[in-house]
Amino acid sequence: MDPYAPPAVDEAFAGDSFEKWPNDASPFAIAWMIIRKHYLLLASCYVVIWLPLEFLISYAENFIFEAEDIRSSLRLEQSLGFWIGIVADGTIVAAIIDAYSGSRPSLSYSFALGWKRYGKIWTTRLCVGVIAVIGLLLLVVPGVYFLVRAIYADSIAVAEKAHGPTAIRRSFELTQGRFGESFLIAMVAWSFYLLTIIAWFAMVIPAYIMLEEYSWLWIAEAIAALVFVIPFVGSHVVLYCWYRKFDESNRPVSSDIPTWDELRESNRMLS
Repeated sequence: MDPYAPPAVDEAFAGDSFEKWPNDASPFAIAWMIIRKHYLLLASCYVVIWLPLEFLISYAENFIFEAEDIRSSLRLEQSLGFWIGIVADGTIVAAIIDAYSGSRPSLSYSFALGWKRYGKIWTTRLCVGVIAVIGLLLLVVPGVYFLVRAIYADSIAVAEKAHGPTAIRRSFELTQGRFGESFLIAMVAWSFYLLTIIAWFAMVIPAYIMLEEYSWLWIAEAIAALVFVIPFVGSHVVLYCWYRKFDESNRPVSSDIPTWDELRESNRMLS
């Protein structure tokens, strides 16, 4: 199978995105329909990248780092996420682009596009992370404000082939005059992770106490960590759907920003 071939069109969702979705459908409703129809493929975008990383992290925590050395464990996880895990983010956004537009996403194509956009996602994450940390260290509020305004930077980096500063600027354009609405959307996206973290500790801590003596516990820990695929899929789909809504409502009749037909075509031309 050619990983660079565009995905097949789903006959049930063929046509332009605004013919496919009901006119009165909210981005949350569209996000739910996409998740319901394509969840297994979207989840695979996370599992393919993060399952090997989770095995590595779990092995290091159990056999390399000291039990009290939480700092080394967190540093390893953050480093792997920053350098390798972002491929999963690019892959799932590529899949969501096709799902939103009416095509059946292809894992191989989405993975290829995720690698293609690696540099743009990396610079975007670096810029967002540095600026957010500075803002949080100063007064907290500026950091939160910036994170909300830059909430669509990942989607923009992949969909519009934009590097860090450009992706952030575009996200600021889309959230101009919409901070309150964007804050609520960000809370919904971040709540996926918060609820999953609470559920994770509620399940893992008792299991760890009961199974601590077993040598294969590190394998179970790595597999159990895949529960984070749920917030990963949910947050990315929700943010992309809202990004599309704000982008289409902001796009002027005469604009140097490529149309969505042009973007979809250029996203398939990987070379």
